[in-house]
Amino acid sequence: LLLTPGNTYGLAHLDLLYRTVLETAFPPDDLDPATLKRLRLILGWIALAQESGSVSPDDVHTISRIPSSESVPILIKLRSVVHFYAEAYMPGMKNFTAMHVTFRDFLIDHRRCGDTFYVDPGRMHARLAADCLTHLSRSRVGCQLNYAKKFWENHVSQAAPTERLIRVLVKIFTNLFTVKE
Repeated sequence: LLLTPGNTYGLAHLDLLYRTVLETAFPPDDLDPATLKRLRLILGWIALAQESGSVSPDDVHTISRIPSSESVPILIKLRSVVHFYAEAYMPGMKNFTAMHVTFRDFLIDHRRCGDTFYVDPGRMHARLAADCLTHLSRSRVGCQLNYAKKFWENHVSQAAPTERLIRVLVKIFTNLFTVKE
């Protein structure tokens, strides 16, 4: 109903709600560049993870190198728009996902989201692809995360050609033809 052309409800109130949640949890004037970078990466995982609810803070640590001690506080502050259960009494419920697809859509629409919290899909897919491929290349076969094995190709196919992604792909290609294992 919200996405129907000409609807009387529109997305303005929902966008205002999402922007209010983000700005209350992370006031833009108080965000230092390092925190903003980590926040955007977590928002990228929320918006672009290929299987909703398939990623945990431990996966983000292993793949993207953001320690759980930094991602969990971000996720806790986002619990009004993200499903995330960090409490020890809920084992197995540590994965996170957007509470609703409209939050994911909001994050990847610059017009709706604005500059501070916007997740550029092409660049973020490139980051996630490079992180997945780097993880796969540095891990032994039995130690590789299922997410990285299963979804690296999806991220690459939707990625913008960033310098880092190209560098990782060239390194892997070069290794395929020079290293004999």
